[in-house]
Amino acid sequence: MKLKKYILGALVASTALVSCEIDRFPYSSAANDEVVSSPDYLKNTVNGAYGFMKGTLSDSWINGLHRLAEYKSDNVALSGTTSDPLYYMYSYQRIDDGWRSNSYWESSYRIIAACNNIFDNAPEGQSAVDDHYLGEAYFLRAMMHFYLVNVYGFPYTYGRDNLGVPLKLKSDRNDIPNRSTVGQVYDQVIKDLEKAISLMKEEEKTSVKEPFYATVNGARGLLSRVYLYMDENEKALAYADSVINSGNYSLLDAEQFRKMNTLTPETNPEAIFSIRYVSDLDEGDQNEGVGGFYASIDNMGWGEMYASRSYLNLVNYFPNDARQAFIQYVYNSAVDTKSGLWVRHETQKDGFAKPVYKSGVYSNKDGKELLVTQEKTGTNPDGTAIMKDRTIEIHKRLGAGGAEEYYFNEGTGDTIVWVDKTPVTRNEYPKIYILKCSKQEGKIHSWSPTIVRLAEMYLNKAEALYKLSRNGEAVIALNALRAQRGIPAFDGTAVTGRGKTELLDVILDERRLELAYEGHRSYDVFRNKKALDRNYPGTHALNKNSLVTIDWNNVNIIELIPLTQINAQGAGLIQNPL
Repeated sequence: MKLKKYILGALVASTALVSCEIDRFPYSSAANDEVVSSPDYLKNTVNGAYGFMKGTLSDSWINGLHRLAEYKSDNVALSGTTSDPLYYMYSYQRIDDGWRSNSYWESSYRIIAACNNIFDNAPEGQSAVDDHYLGEAYFLRAMMHFYLVNVYGFPYTYGRDNLGVPLKLKSDRNDIPNRSTVGQVYDQVIKDLEKAISLMKEEEKTSVKEPFYATVNGARGLLSRVYLYMDENEKALAYADSVINSGNYSLLDAEQFRKMNTLTPETNPEAIFSIRYVSDLDEGDQNEGVGGFYASIDNMGWGEMYASRSYLNLVNYFPNDARQAFIQYVYNSAVDTKSGLWVRHETQKDGFAKPVYKSGVYSNKDGKELLVTQEKTGTNPDGTAIMKDRTIEIHKRLGAGGAEEYYFNEGTGDTIVWVDKTPVTRNEYPKIYILKCSKQEGKIHSWSPTIVRLAEMYLNKAEALYKLSRNGEAVIALNALRAQRGIPAFDGTAVTGRGKTELLDVILDERRLELAYEGHRSYDVFRNKKALDRNYPGTHALNKNSLVTIDWNNVNIIELIPLTQINAQGAGLIQNPL
């Protein structure tokens, strides 16, 4: 499909809004004969732009964004290989012809085109209500360009002059811009968000608009992140504070937070801007939704991408961390006795982590817990291995954070093992489901993705304060969040820092835990010019050539521009470095 023709199609769609997928609450479409002269044109076309974000579960804007952002993090571990191009996102093996990346690119520019069409047909100043709708459209255009430049362009902190993405600011179908620089895209994102704030009505505490529509605070919250990514920390702090101090939102306490995935955006006091999926109406194919890849519930969902070992170590460090509620271990219900316990330890082979699974923890007559494993001692004449049982004594202790941990020591230091009931496995990987994207209102894989949430504002504030050398204030902001998650305050010690004392590392770990499965992690690591450590079991680490440590300056951290788009546009759409 030619880009020129594609943009024209987006403009027509944004006017007619005939797609059945968006003709539902809360983003109702216009009637088929809706025209620009209709008094409801603005409301319906803005609703249509929101509707394009969710589309169908399998190829919606948010579905594509989630995979492009979250699967590149160290929060996830895939239990198999697949021909689906999501595997290439996950393993940092980029391809330029994957349909998921191309679908994300097209859906982003479809929404941008719809917003541009609104600006051409609805002048400012007609009424306060109409101006508010225009402000929402500016917010959406800013958000699309912001996420696009982070997927396809290097972080702003690497330099303003790196190539970003095309800035599409006109509805003219013949306007097919080349790639702008990262700096130019960020400048336009800021301009659009400031415009959105100027046009939208300030919401009051007693009458906050539903958080699945853009608001002044939604724009301020996104600006806080934009400026944080730019290392403009005074502004990141100011916008975070403006949202926190608005009084419109409040942090869930630990007990409430454990159920956050079941809440709709309008019942979640932390939600500032979300994409509203309606249970029953929007669930669609349970296998294809985001939650369906993380878990299988009542036989709905593939359940193939699990929580990573490094994420589990972090979230389990403090025994009462509320974020553990979004992780579900799947056990073999037929095995529930002491003799059926399961031991796992991870060994280093060829420089990467390989899972080793051994069942058989037994209590001997002295009450000791033992791991009975097998070792190869030779080869039979027929080529089969000669195996011999080996018994290793397992010890138990309280870890630094207060959680129980098991280990053995054979003279080379303590080796941590995981002792639990026997799990259900897939390709020998234990099924450890992620539920953060499932169970809204108790409905299987129903989920309303969060774009801006109050907890992020506290974390933005803490990081910005740290970078402004205001460490004491940064710790106060950090601990305000930790207090609501059931974990101790950070007091500068390695115990309360989960083994770390450098404040930035502690803040980034808290961001990782709090914002896991919301698409932040890889951007947080790379914009701070740190390496991403994925040296844990998963099909990204199948052999010694696997990319398990991704340095911040690795070209693979950004996606290739879809070949379909390059072929449509020609030389003006320059490919990213290979």
